[in-house]
Amino acid sequence: MERKKTPNIMGELLTGKQAQQKTTKEEHHNTITPVYHNSGTQEKATFYLDKGVLDQLEKRWLELRGEGQKTSKSKMVELALRSYFEGGPNFE
Repeated sequence: MERKKTPNIMGELLTGKQAQQKTTKEEHHNTITPVYHNSGTQEKATFYLDKGVLDQLEKRWLELRGEGQKTSKSKMVELALRSYFEGGPNFE
């Protein structure tokens, strides 16, 4: 990814000229970024979930942490998806 040029704010104030700025913003709807861990390669993915599901995930994650279990929400979602792919309930 290309680094943005730092604006010359003081120069603009002293000369009274404003540098041209890009007004549009690129949007990336499906963010996937590789992350490397000891167990292999993982990729970051962004998904939209129901607020109730997110609240339940947060609540269960806090419960597990309170019980002394070290886990992450990402790991919890991954385990749930693996269970689903192994024959869990279907969408219908």
